[in-house]
Parts: sequence; C-alpha cells; structure tokens
Amino acid sequence: MNWDGKERRKPNGEHQLVAEAAVVKVLGRYGVDVENPMEMQKDHAWTRKRRMAGEQVERVAKKTAVGVVVTGALTASWLLLKDHILK
Repeated sequence: MNWDGKERRKPNGEHQLVAEAAVVKVLGRYGVDVENPMEMQKDHAWTRKRRMAGEQVERVAKKTAVGVVVTGALTASWLLLKDHILK
C-alpha cells in the first residue's frame, strides 16, 4: 500500500479493527471482561455505592464533631455562668 495521495485517505475498515483490538487489550489489562458488559456495569454501580457511603460517613462525622464542639462550648459557658452567679 502506498501512503501518498488519495489512496491514503480511503477508509478500508482496518482502522476500526485496530481500534477495537486496542480497546479490548487495554480494558483487559484493567481486568474488564469485554464479553460481559453487565458485569462491568455492576462493578461500576458497586463502586459508586461505596463512594457515596463513604461520603455520607464523612458528612455524619463532620456533623458529630461540630455537635461535640458546640455542646462542649455551651457546657463550659453554663458552668462558668453558674459559678459566677452562685458566688
């Protein structure tokens, strides 16, 4: 095949085969079964579920930490005020 001129620009389908083979090879290296796309979708759904659960744990932990700090500050304020009034 000569790569000069019009012949180079003729689509012959070979590029599609090369691209498909490359995609299958790369996905295979990542452990993806290209013959069973439903399993890959299930894996993605599982990963998303775990990520969202982790984000929820983080939100709850932050709210709890803020609650503990606010409660501690209010308790300290109350004890100081109580000691000041009872003196």
